[in-house]
Amino acid sequence: MVYISLLSFVLGSSMAQGQQDSLKTLLNKHLPASQHLAVLEKLIDATRYEDRPQSLAYGKQAYRYTGQENEPGIKAKGRELLGIAFFANFEYDSALRYLKEGLDLADGVPQHNENIYWYIGEAFWFSGRFDSALVYHTKGQASALETKNLTLLATLTINIADYYRQTGNFDKALDIYWEGIAYAMQDPSGSVLPKAYNNTALLFGYLGDTYTELNYYFKAIEAAEKPGNGRFLGLFYANVAEAYTTLGDYPKALKYAAIGIEKSKATNQLRYLMSTYEMMGIMYLNMDSLAQARASFEESIRLNEQVKDKRFVARNLGNMGDLEKQVKNYPKAIRYYEEAIVAQDQIAEKKFKIEDLMGLAQTYFEQGNLAAA
Repeated sequence: MVYISLLSFVLGSSMAQGQQDSLKTLLNKHLPASQHLAVLEKLIDATRYEDRPQSLAYGKQAYRYTGQENEPGIKAKGRELLGIAFFANFEYDSALRYLKEGLDLADGVPQHNENIYWYIGEAFWFSGRFDSALVYHTKGQASALETKNLTLLATLTINIADYYRQTGNFDKALDIYWEGIAYAMQDPSGSVLPKAYNNTALLFGYLGDTYTELNYYFKAIEAAEKPGNGRFLGLFYANVAEAYTTLGDYPKALKYAAIGIEKSKATNQLRYLMSTYEMMGIMYLNMDSLAQARASFEESIRLNEQVKDKRFVARNLGNMGDLEKQVKNYPKAIRYYEEAIVAQDQIAEKKFKIEDLMGLAQTYFEQGNLAAA
């Protein structure tokens, strides 16, 4: 009973280093398998941003621990945890392999399945396979609705709206965002509301309504200031900066971008940091500060070598095309645009493909190749 009480205390608290040490001590005790895995799950969550290799080591430990178990649910949990750890380390194909194994073993257990559906959908999403992501997010949404898991229901509803935004069905996306915001507002944890506001803001940006976009970004920041939501702040401030860039207000854009970088570094959010540097490159390009634009794009590309987000591979190719066009290095610009368009075709992200096609056409026009333009 002592071990169970300590476990309950640690799992219910924020993960300071001392609490991590207490959890690691529990791994040496003779806990029931479900509690042993609960400890490992918490340790994976605690290290997934600050020490990703350690999170993977915990995932592998969970997998090894369940190797001799006969209970399907326990074996499934071990595979799920290893899949989550691979996901945290941006190894999406490995994540999908173990998450799908866990899903097969846990078939028929909604509370278990819905979590795996979400992670499988996320792994497909970040590897650029949007249609597959939609399939699993939709399955997870149906399961979360059945189990009344409002946090997951709100998350997956927003993810489904993201799919329709990314693939150009803006009217449908907006309807689903309103639905996701409603679920997020009902969720007592408040953990999904920042994402719901932020992603709705992105859609208004796509629609060209920058002032409404900014309004929703500031709603997202306000919701993210609450305890437990701080890891999102770097992204939200970066998005505010991007909106001010669209309005041509570069002093405000630079101010919020700097805050975004500071917040993302403080919380070890490589993906958000990468996004901020990409946005700063666009800002400097608009300001005709070409050396700073190049440095920002190159830093975004460098970070994406770790994050392995195929969407940003495509976007950064297009950004480099914009840069080379602006310095009138047309052969390089054409090569970058053509590579970006091929990459966009692989992930079906229409908005950026259109921008790259326009950039390519403009490059040919400036070259004097009117037929190609």
